[in-house]
Amino acid sequence: AGTYYIWVKFDQGASHTAIEPRYIGAVTIAQAAENGISLSDMELTRGVAYNGNLYSLVSHPVTQRFSSTGVELIRGTDYEEVYYAYSNDPLIAPVLNDDSIWKREADLAELKARDAGKYYIWVKVVGIENPNTHTVNVADYYRCYYYNAPEKNDFAEIDAATLTNDYFKGINPHRGLSYIARNQILADITPNAEGKLTIKIASADINTNEYNNNIIVSWGLGNGEGRGINSPMAPTLWVDSLDDINIMGKDARTYYLWIKVTGSSNLVEYVACYAPITIDKATIEYTVQPGYYGDANDNLIYTGDYQTLIKSDPVIKFKPDYSSGYYDAEYYDATGVTIQYGINTPALGLFDYHNVVGLNATNYDIYYGVFGTTNWYSKVECVNVTIEKRDASDWNYGLSAVPYAIEGLEYNESEQDLITYGRLVNSLPVMGCGS
Repeated sequence: AGTYYIWVKFDQGASHTAIEPRYIGAVTIAQAAENGISLSDMELTRGVAYNGNLYSLVSHPVTQRFSSTGVELIRGTDYEEVYYAYSNDPLIAPVLNDDSIWKREADLAELKARDAGKYYIWVKVVGIENPNTHTVNVADYYRCYYYNAPEKNDFAEIDAATLTNDYFKGINPHRGLSYIARNQILADITPNAEGKLTIKIASADINTNEYNNNIIVSWGLGNGEGRGINSPMAPTLWVDSLDDINIMGKDARTYYLWIKVTGSSNLVEYVACYAPITIDKATIEYTVQPGYYGDANDNLIYTGDYQTLIKSDPVIKFKPDYSSGYYDAEYYDATGVTIQYGINTPALGLFDYHNVVGLNATNYDIYYGVFGTTNWYSKVECVNVTIEKRDASDWNYGLSAVPYAIEGLEYNESEQDLITYGRLVNSLPVMGCGS
């Protein structure tokens, strides 16, 4: 590029003399302008996800060609250097004179970004002066590749990370829980040094101030396993605290611990069940059997009337599996438990021990226990109670209408009773047949 001044001279010939050099005009080759340059071949980073680390945005530099001829521009002849920078808006250029954000082509791998989003690559070309004409062949220019690439709308992009349960660290769901009739912690949370839930992608804990993600972690207890805020299994109540008090359960059932992660453009909103946690039913222990007659020299004896067979209900306790590490070895009181009884059958149905009665002199198997409920396993045991036979010769309680033969009768021409009735006494001899 430059202005060329044209001179002509004629040497002496056979028919004329020489003519001295003379100026006949000027010709100018103008600089190549920005609109005469086409850009292509830049390879940009796509298909990667946020992981807290820096990604190089350009893997292959731009190629410049003259639009009219397709001839590729040459470094050192057509331009001095190409610089690269990025912006997050194709209409807003990076600051031109900020050398910290523009990278030379030799340092192109250092053009990096961390956060999820679209990155629009800008090219800044610095022309070089032609030593012959002292004119710059290609004018300085800068341009967004997004609008000028033949691929059209080309940009680098880092996708937001899609979380999985494996990224969450320090959550310890409790296993081996048993019902203890009060609230229990379902999971322990070990926070990071900043008191937050550790979310580790690759080797980076992205839930720290260093990464400035503004992550909000919420907890809830759902109705089942699932994923998504609109899942019918998702919690209806969420809390944002890491306090254990918010992750508690009482009744024996399976609880579903859900996690919700929001607030960061670097992460796809995460709502999913992290873990099911089960509180098992408690097993009842009868530490004291029901009080029953016959166990302390107060045997029952047949009276001809119904008699109560049980004196008192059993003492009911329960002991969780303390080998899990969450309980001690002591028994817990089993409150709110209904004892039932059955006579000679484990089919229980009597709710008051006063209704456990017997009439005849015999052995009675008295079953007692608790049917399985939400929080208790069924457990039925048995004691044996006997109503003894009455001693017929007992003057106070023996037979009172025993027939006796009447002795000393004399003939009186009338029918006479031969027997009378009275109480059996021990001194009465046993009479044989024919007497």
